Amino acid sequence: MPLVGNYSELDIAFPSAKTGTYFFNLTSVYSELLNFNSTSSNYTFAFEPFPLIDGTYSVTSAQLSVKTGDWQSPTTFSVNGAFASATFTAETTTLKPYNTTVATMTFSSTTQSVLDVIANRTITLAQSGSIQVTDFYDITNKGHELKSIALPVPKNVQSAVASDIIPSFETLAPSTAPDGTTAVAFVPRFGTLKNGGSFSTRIAYSLPTQSYLTSKGLGRFELSFRLLDNVKFFEPVLQTKISTPVGFRLDSLNGQTFTISGNQILVQVSTVTPMSNLSFTMDYQLDPFWASLSALGWAGLAVGSIAAIVLAVGATGTAGVAVSGAPSELIGRFVELYDEKSAMRLEAEKMDEDLSRGALNRHEYKRRRRVIDLRIAELDKTLAPIKDQLSKANPRYQDMIKRLERAEADIQVVRTTSADLRNQYRSARIARELYESLISDLAKRKEKAQQTMDTIAINLREETR
Repeated sequence: MPLVGNYSELDIAFPSAKTGTYFFNLTSVYSELLNFNSTSSNYTFAFEPFPLIDGTYSVTSAQLSVKTGDWQSPTTFSVNGAFASATFTAETTTLKPYNTTVATMTFSSTTQSVLDVIANRTITLAQSGSIQVTDFYDITNKGHELKSIALPVPKNVQSAVASDIIPSFETLAPSTAPDGTTAVAFVPRFGTLKNGGSFSTRIAYSLPTQSYLTSKGLGRFELSFRLLDNVKFFEPVLQTKISTPVGFRLDSLNGQTFTISGNQILVQVSTVTPMSNLSFTMDYQLDPFWASLSALGWAGLAVGSIAAIVLAVGATGTAGVAVSGAPSELIGRFVELYDEKSAMRLEAEKMDEDLSRGALNRHEYKRRRRVIDLRIAELDKTLAPIKDQLSKANPRYQDMIKRLERAEADIQVVRTTSADLRNQYRSARIARELYESLISDLAKRKEKAQQTMDTIAINLREETR
């Protein structure tokens, strides 16, 4: 669309030759049409009320409709129309060629916001199969002052952790809006975000694999996700980075153009708007050999280093000195091992579901379940000394580990109780209504326990950054 004077030309190619009346819609996205006056506390919306024509065709009727929502006391200039049912409408029967008259609408509002946004996303694939996402936002407020900012997160995310330029972490609970989107409410550390004020933040969370990740077999996965969620802004260039672990192999990435640099997949999209398609599907493999070797090897090194430090302190006669924290390497190994254990547990649950609906035969189920149980037992054995070191390093870590263990125990209770209830229901020992009620209660208990585990894992992971 080359700029010609104060307008741009747009050529539209019709799909096929057609005579008579032809109907089509042309949807456009504009930016910087809404401005806020901090003195009067009013907004001004500037827009062209009717399409621009060049005189090659005649216009017998043109209509305008502006959805005003909860805008208060709206007033228009340079266009005549009427307000009714939260909508401004206008109509004309003649249009002059190249008429670029700009109409304005002034109004006040306590809910309308004007934000300049720069965003990017980092997707981190763990060797265990779990997925962590970090969304970065740099936001400038060009509207009235705001007490909080709603930042979108994917559906079914249970909790998120927000951090800003100064290392500080806040756990946020997502909520679902009437339009079905999910977001967290972030409150800047300095309080109200005034007109002209800016802030930067990172929102980190565990991606619910049951919603976005499909297992294609042992070590094979398909991720269906987006470069960013619920985009309501314009950005010249959006970049998403996918960080991959050792043992990763990409089979295909469809939906977006990408480049590979080392252990990172870079996806860059130009001119991002609310109309942009940011979805992608990625098929990949994770080598279970590298997953177990890397996690256990580093864990052994971390535990060995701690043991050496403790011995050295004892030899110098300062064993009574309190330790205020734990090495980030040790925390990182704990999180990595715990992620793998969580992934193994989720895989076991999926196998249980596949078995119950006949998608997996019993022989294959027993074979794969035995491998998973052995691996989980091995992980528990490796995690034990790391838990002990973290608990001794700081009472806060000790509390986190206790909460993790309680949540794990809750999930195990839910699993065994659910299986017992299914058997009772199938043998007609309990009524359907009672069975569904009890299963619903157990699902809520499991969801709460999973949320606790995800929140603690995210908090620990952020401490290693």
